[in-house]
Amino acid sequence: MTRSDPQMLAQEIRRFLTELDQLERQALELIYFSGLSQRETADVLHVAPQTLRACVARGMRHLADRFAEVLS
Repeated sequence: MTRSDPQMLAQEIRRFLTELDQLERQALELIYFSGLSQRETADVLHVAPQTLRACVARGMRHLADRFAEVLS
């Protein structure tokens, strides 16, 4: 995958999201694709804000690791 291919990048993001656990995936989708705040997302998912922050951090770390593998 090259950095200049937006279609391929979008495909990889979707694939990597499927690798996350359900709560991590839902949190990232609600925050980054639906535009909800962390507070709103925590309310929708019925989790404490601290739990949400941990899920988002784990999910982002996983995505960063996967992108590093693909782009190296």
